[in-house]
Amino acid sequence: MATKIDIISGFLGAGKTTFIKKLVKDLYIDTNVVILENEFGKVNIDEGTFQRESIQVKSIQAGCICCSSSMYLAKGISEIISEFQPDRIIIEPTGIAKLSDVKRLVMEEASSNAFELDKIITIVDAKNYHVRALISKDFFEDQIRASEVIFLSKTDLINDEELSRVKTEINRIQPACQVVDEVWDHIPTDRLKELVDYTQDTSKIEHKLAMRINHKNDFDSYEIVTEKPLSTEQITFFIEEISTGTFGEIHRVKGLCYDKEKGMYSIDYVPKELIIKPVNTEHMNSETSKLCLIGRQLESDKLDQAIQQFA
Repeated sequence: MATKIDIISGFLGAGKTTFIKKLVKDLYIDTNVVILENEFGKVNIDEGTFQRESIQVKSIQAGCICCSSSMYLAKGISEIISEFQPDRIIIEPTGIAKLSDVKRLVMEEASSNAFELDKIITIVDAKNYHVRALISKDFFEDQIRASEVIFLSKTDLINDEELSRVKTEINRIQPACQVVDEVWDHIPTDRLKELVDYTQDTSKIEHKLAMRINHKNDFDSYEIVTEKPLSTEQITFFIEEISTGTFGEIHRVKGLCYDKEKGMYSIDYVPKELIIKPVNTEHMNSETSKLCLIGRQLESDKLDQAIQQFA
C-alpha cells in the first residue's frame, strides 16, 4: 500500500505544529506517522516539541522546500519511507513556503514513487488575519488558494462579526475550500475525520491554481544558541525591543530556553502576541537555549550587540 502524504501549511505563527499534534493524537493515533518538517532557519525548535509527544520527525533546515531546499524534499520523503515504512507522512512546510509549489513538487514525485498526496490543509490565524495578509500577500493568498480545507485558529479570541469577515475574504480567494471555524479543542475525533476528509469541487479552482505569482522570498532568519541561562524576564524585555522595530521587521520568534529558577520554557511570538509556557523536561537532558527569528531587513549587528548582554 502506498504511503499517504498530508501537507499542513500555514503562514508564520498560525498554529501548524499545534494542529499537527491534535491530528496525530486524535485521528492518526493507531497510524505509523512521521513528520517531515521544514525549518527556515538553521536552528530546529519544533523537533523537540514533536519528540516530547513521541512523534517521529525528520527535519529539512536552512531554506524553504518550495525553492532553495526543494531538492531535499524528495530525498527526505524517500529516507523516511526507507527508515520508518510509515503509513503516512505529514509535511509541515516553513510558514513562508509557497504551497502551490510544495503541492506540485509532491505530486511530481508521487507519480513515480511509492506514495500519494492525500490531504492539503492550511491553518489561518483568524485573530490576526488582516495583519498577516499584509506581511506577504503573495505567500499568504497562495496558501489559501492551494488548500482543500482551511482550519481557522484563535477563533475564540474574536467576535462573530470579525469571524464572518475573515471567512468571507477566504471564500473570495478560494471558493472551493472548506473553512472550519470550530475551536480545535472542542472537535471530537469523528467530526475531525469528517472535516479533513472533505472533497472539494476542483472545477471551481482550476483557473485560480493556474495563476502564477512571483516567488520573491525576501525573508531572512537569525539564530541564537547559548549555554547560559536565559530568564523569562530577559526574554520578555528582548521581545519588547523586537516589537519596536529596533532589529528590523521581525514577524516570528520561536524558541526553547532555560531559566535557572523556572527550568525550560517555550517562546512563541508573532507581532502583538507573546506566549511563554513551561516545558515538560522529563525526556530532555539539556540546558541549552535556542531562538529563531524570522523577518525582513534584519539588523544583524544590532542583534549581535543585544544578545551579548545575555548570551
